[in-house]
Amino acid sequence: MADDAGSSADEATDRGGGAGRAGWSSLAGLIALLKNKRFMYTTLGASFNDVGSYVLMAFQATFYERVYHLDPSSYAPVLAVVLPLGGIIGGVGGGWVADGAASTGRRAWMTVGATALSAPFMLASLQAQDATSSFAALLVGFCLSEAWRAPSANMARGCAPPESGASTVSLYLCIRNLVGGLGPLGVALLAQQLDGDLRSAMLLVPAAYVASAALFAAAEAEFSGEQRAAAAALVQVAVPSAADTPSGALSSVELNGGGGGAAAARVTVCSRAAPR
Repeated sequence: MADDAGSSADEATDRGGGAGRAGWSSLAGLIALLKNKRFMYTTLGASFNDVGSYVLMAFQATFYERVYHLDPSSYAPVLAVVLPLGGIIGGVGGGWVADGAASTGRRAWMTVGATALSAPFMLASLQAQDATSSFAALLVGFCLSEAWRAPSANMARGCAPPESGASTVSLYLCIRNLVGGLGPLGVALLAQQLDGDLRSAMLLVPAAYVASAALFAAAEAEFSGEQRAAAAALVQVAVPSAADTPSGALSSVELNGGGGGAAAARVTVCSRAAPR
């Protein structure tokens, strides 16, 4: 009975978060990932965030020269502190908080919440009246915009079986780089259309972060739906087996987050002898 329940639980997990686990091969696995909604929402959410990050890397120096008329000796030391510091705090802190929030199913605070909150700070940085205010808003905004990295990678990795980890991550990174690289090109084209108005062209950054948050929200919703479907399938396994448990005993089945980092779905069935 235990072996049957275990195998049925594995089948339920496959149905809930399936990315073509059966007969997985390199090409078939990549195609299955491209058809997997959770993987694509997660990857595109990360990609749109990279659009904003790539724009900042390409145009941040030029922005402070043109808009605030600073020379490199003024803005370079500040950017050398603000961007790495924001990246470290956001990246490491986001992963740490996401792990702590996994037990309560609140990983979305990092993937969706922090990303969405970064957009107004980036907008404030671009529209600030002085360079000091711009740098301050940039630090907060960039810190928030980096919090998604660790939980997003974990979400993408959880869409495939363990033996396909390298190919899954490689596809995830490939799509991110392809889409993210369009950011600087887009800003350059926008600036040309706006008569060299780089400040307006760089509004693509907060817009990209809003799109990123929306895609992460779709990924989290997809993951929650898969968890509910798998939990429902596990109930079908647990309820019949409850008849064989001793009176008053608890029969429980727990479904892990499938590598996605959300709270585990737990199904507990209490079986008590019926009164005679």
